[in-house]
Amino acid sequence: MRAAEAALATKTAKETKIREIAAAAGTHEAMIHYYFGGKDGLMVALFQDVMKDAPHTRYKVIAQACIEQKSIKPLVKQLVKFFYSRPNLIRMTIAEMIAGSSKVKSAYHDRYSEATPKLIEYVLTSMIEFKIYGQDINVDFVGMSITGMVVAPLLPPAEALEMLHKFDNPEWIDYIAQTIDRSLKPRPWN
Repeated sequence: MRAAEAALATKTAKETKIREIAAAAGTHEAMIHYYFGGKDGLMVALFQDVMKDAPHTRYKVIAQACIEQKSIKPLVKQLVKFFYSRPNLIRMTIAEMIAGSSKVKSAYHDRYSEATPKLIEYVLTSMIEFKIYGQDINVDFVGMSITGMVVAPLLPPAEALEMLHKFDNPEWIDYIAQTIDRSLKPRPWN
């Protein structure tokens, strides 16, 4: 699995050859077929491995932290931490979602397609209930905006690896959080 993840640093899942993964792992292609059912099974296993630590598993804790800090920053921090902890796998998942049908896409849709949007919706709704954010915000739009701001730097594979240090840092997290907080906090009307 580590060899496959490393291979995804320079190639897409489709471009990655099973023989290259086997050679990098010091094993034979047959072992990958035996344990994973082939390259698709290996990619699904990688995807499932990365998703076990996804922030949606801690949605109540994240929402509480956002409420206590009166800021979206704890959520943004958790999303950045998750997406940038294993960028090759996240990038593979994004590519698979955009592509036609695949086993990774099926695994994602079956178990996780609504996880991040529901996490963001829960946090935003909680912040609205506690009057940290205004009542009139479009939760879906804000959720897509947050996700886009966090994930966008991962999309171009070659350049993204060189630029990760710019996005996985406190200044970027602060920028996203402040942008969202400023636009969503209720404004007193004079």
